[in-house]
Amino acid sequence: MCSDLNTGERADDKRHSDIPGGVDLQNSLGGKDAGYPYIAALDPRGSLITDSIRPASLGHGGNTGYPDAPYEIDWFMEMLKKSAPSLSAQDFATVRNWLSSHSSQH
Repeated sequence: MCSDLNTGERADDKRHSDIPGGVDLQNSLGGKDAGYPYIAALDPRGSLITDSIRPASLGHGGNTGYPDAPYEIDWFMEMLKKSAPSLSAQDFATVRNWLSSHSSQH
């Protein structure tokens, strides 16, 4: 199941307000100063499986946000492996190919 949790919205725009509790949840997951989009995959109990914060030890550390650069796409694919292990190799290839073909860096 996929669910969106919107935070970082404009306080003066009632149509696009933060989800109640969303900022607190984002902060508790480690995304307080990550920027947008911050992507987190949770297990059914609400525990973090992985998120879009690429470890500094891999180089280019920090929030990958929307995966555009090759290293960001690589991290997004790692996120998918951790959070959706039942996806087929073909599905993974489809996602990678789509992201790569829509990258501003190709």
